[in-house]
Amino acid sequence: MRADASGAHATRLSALAATALVLLSMARVASTWHELSETSDEPAHVRAGLEWLDRGTYRFSTVDPPLSRIPVAVGPYLAGYRFSPPGAAPPQGRSVDELDSDDPGPLSLARAGVLPVFALAAAVVWHWARRAAGPLVALVSVAIFALDPAVLAHAGVATTDVETVAVFCGALLAFVRWWESPTWRSALLAGALFGLALASKYVALALPACALASASVLAWGGKRPASPGRTLAMHVLAASGVAVLVVWVSYRLSFEGWFAGLWELEREERVGHPSYLLGAWSMHGFRAYYLVALLVKTPLPELLLGTAGVALVLRTWPRERAAPVLAPVAAAIALVAVASLGRINIGVRHVLPVFALMSIAAGCGLAALVSDVRGPATTRTAARVLAAALAVWLVVESHVAHPDYLAYFNEAVGDDGDLVLLDSDLDWGQDLFRLERLLRERGIEQVHLLYFGPAILSRHSLPQVLPLERGEPARGWIAISAMYRRSPGFEWLSAYEPVAWAGRSIALYDVP
Repeated sequence: MRADASGAHATRLSALAATALVLLSMARVASTWHELSETSDEPAHVRAGLEWLDRGTYRFSTVDPPLSRIPVAVGPYLAGYRFSPPGAAPPQGRSVDELDSDDPGPLSLARAGVLPVFALAAAVVWHWARRAAGPLVALVSVAIFALDPAVLAHAGVATTDVETVAVFCGALLAFVRWWESPTWRSALLAGALFGLALASKYVALALPACALASASVLAWGGKRPASPGRTLAMHVLAASGVAVLVVWVSYRLSFEGWFAGLWELEREERVGHPSYLLGAWSMHGFRAYYLVALLVKTPLPELLLGTAGVALVLRTWPRERAAPVLAPVAAAIALVAVASLGRINIGVRHVLPVFALMSIAAGCGLAALVSDVRGPATTRTAARVLAAALAVWLVVESHVAHPDYLAYFNEAVGDDGDLVLLDSDLDWGQDLFRLERLLRERGIEQVHLLYFGPAILSRHSLPQVLPLERGEPARGWIAISAMYRRSPGFEWLSAYEPVAWAGRSIALYDVP
């Protein structure tokens, strides 16, 4: 009884401390809203979510399913914004076009919708880590997840990726619970969460592969469903039916939008999309894209802890104890493998669930260094000093990245991120506010500008803007987004050094 009470007390403390860490991270994210201008995908996501809420239809943009767009549309909808196509005013209410302005307030209404979803994703990490390795690992895993710059970056913009983390990882956790203890209740819950994931982002199509990878590891550890095969088949059939029902309901009792989006995604895969990796451009992607992106966008202490966690678990833990920790790692590997088959390489955000899944292994690594290392006292002390150093390094790394989480790269790349990745990994149009301030501080009255983002420049406080054409060198003040700076036709700029940067994505030149 005393041991049970002690375990419950540790679990409560872990949950309270994790909640405090998540709230602190939410505050850090909210403090970036006034710094970041509208990013490329935000208007479409808000507009599509408003169509679902306002009109009860979903036709404007089907490239992403609706559920991940609803959270970013709730705030604007309650504030009186209504759906209308770009450039058109709604019959009543305010237009999404008004979000494109120098006032960050309206856009913050949309971005605020991501914060509860971020908290939900952290809760999934905590529950999975506690189930796999106990309350201490759960707390450390949430801390690592909530400090990761890539996660904070997408928690701070009105997009769909953090919501995907919550439902994707939640569906996998529900599957693991069903695998370990197959009941009708756990099967139906897993089916519902699979449906929510499929209704949130098409990356959920990788869920079966991830679930199979997790199940294989659990079976290796001796955890196999005890129910008869016929019962398991009935569970899977019922769960699939629930998943289909959830998708149907999310599309307002129709499958038309889901298949239209899937067809649009297939067409884009076939036609190709401009992708950039290590200085090269391609219309058909790069097989190594996500592997490279994860290696340079993940803090080095987090990479080291994740690797240490996997190594320590494999080396020192028995299979039955190691398998629950390695199951999310296997799922992460499967997700990267499936994503690497695609041709649309425009951001590590498309595999953002990997950061949540790997944080459990990293949490195990840190906790093991503190409490599981055996040997002489000097060895145990050295392990704890190493754990403390890695923890401090991660905290400092996350602090230094603020508020430029979106453009963060670890020390392997540093300030040369545009030589490795672009698009939503570095330049998503987020630094227009900073460019305005930079030009105003320098008293610049005329600038050649080529900006990568959704903003209509006439709505912003800019000096006289002159065009900057591809392949045509210009003179005077030049401001250019990183997406264009590294693209063909602007090689002539390499002869000059930027005199300043607006954030980390817009370079300012003074060409004599």
